[in-house]
Amino acid sequence: MHLLTHALVGGALWYFFGWPAAFLGSVLPDISLIGHEWTFRKQSRPYGSFIKNRNAFWYRAMHSVFWPLILFAFSPSLTLGWLIHILMDYVSHQHYLEPQPFYPIGPRWNQKIGRVAVLVSGGWDSVYSVLRVSKIFDDAKPIFFNYGQPYYYEELSAIGYLNTILRRLHVPESIVRQVKIGAMDEKGVFPNRNETFIRAVVAMGYKTIYIGVRNPFAFLDRFHDSNWSWMREMEKKYHIRVRSFCLGMPKCLIKWYLLLARIDLSRLFTSEGYQCTK
Repeated sequence: MHLLTHALVGGALWYFFGWPAAFLGSVLPDISLIGHEWTFRKQSRPYGSFIKNRNAFWYRAMHSVFWPLILFAFSPSLTLGWLIHILMDYVSHQHYLEPQPFYPIGPRWNQKIGRVAVLVSGGWDSVYSVLRVSKIFDDAKPIFFNYGQPYYYEELSAIGYLNTILRRLHVPESIVRQVKIGAMDEKGVFPNRNETFIRAVVAMGYKTIYIGVRNPFAFLDRFHDSNWSWMREMEKKYHIRVRSFCLGMPKCLIKWYLLLARIDLSRLFTSEGYQCTK
């Protein structure tokens, strides 16, 4: 979010609740960027690269939850304004500007073992996963599987659009790799599909795998291979790390993130509607 937006939010907290410290907390994290913003405007440099290369420490530190939590004992309203700022930036800042709210410790999903792969299909969840992973790991590789699905060309079109997005974001290392594997049976079913993908990716030498799984509960998963328990099972079985940025996220929040990233949702494809009609 722009500094002016944060100022308006802080101003609303001040006006309606009488908390001037909340206004201060709403704008304080971006104080560290004022000088850099001026330099950026004079040099016309890509802002994300500018932050990544020179000023990442101050940006990450000012957008960490540790400072406002430490200051809670002195001013709860200051903490509230600061945390609201971090939350707004967490879902709206893109690429190198995305905050790491637990900096410098880093959340669990910011760790990896070995090479990193992202399973993609061209749907909202997988594109969201690629965008998030590309902000953290420079060497992450999206992988798309052709397994005889009847909607292969629709997914392939979405993958082509995803490659265009990745080039726009200057992460050419993340161009999607296509792999042909297996085939559906006569009933149009691919048994243990996601585990087959995991096994194939492990055979390619990848040890950290991101997948667009949103369901945290196994009993709500009608496919039985798209939930948190299944991810843990895959980790133990193949001695790898399986992660998902989508876990527990409502579809509307993923949609909001993609729209903020200027993604044309009409060019993505989901097979959920097709599967529901089978």
